[in-house]
Amino acid sequence: MRSLFLKSLEDTCPEMEDKVKKEKYKTEDFIKMLNDYTSICK
Repeated sequence: MRSLFLKSLEDTCPEMEDKVKKEKYKTEDFIKMLNDYTSICK
């Protein structure tokens, strides 16, 4: 999940890409990841 999400972020939201790499979200963190995406990638 994380690798596919990272691939989609490459061009659209590099700030979130960095956060995903740092946080290393797990599947159970999906809602948190979406909330972070919403707040960072407006």
